[in-house]
Amino acid sequence: MGGVRGGVGANADPAPLVAAINDCPEVDGTVDPDDADLVELAFEVVLPTWEAAGAVDTNRRMTALGVWGLPRARPGPEAATSTPPTQPPELSASPRSPSNLFNRSDELCWSS
Repeated sequence: MGGVRGGVGANADPAPLVAAINDCPEVDGTVDPDDADLVELAFEVVLPTWEAAGAVDTNRRMTALGVWGLPRARPGPEAATSTPPTQPPELSASPRSPSNLFNRSDELCWSS
């Protein structure tokens, strides 16, 4: 939650995320210092997935999708009732974006 509270552009590197856990008022207690390296490793493992999903950018900064989506990735009633942000034009214009995958006539497309 702390990384999300920082908003778009907030640092999503593992160490700041662990610090955000320690500073989060919704979390009782803190990450045990003996476990901090393990928790950072867990974030290091999940960051490529967050990047592929568009939750963080290539500089490991939160995106609008990440700020909206990461809190909703956990079970809860608000997850099914919220509306995602509008996709920024620079993403929808990307030749590699999913929306353009099947609209490219100059590349091999995986449609049949």
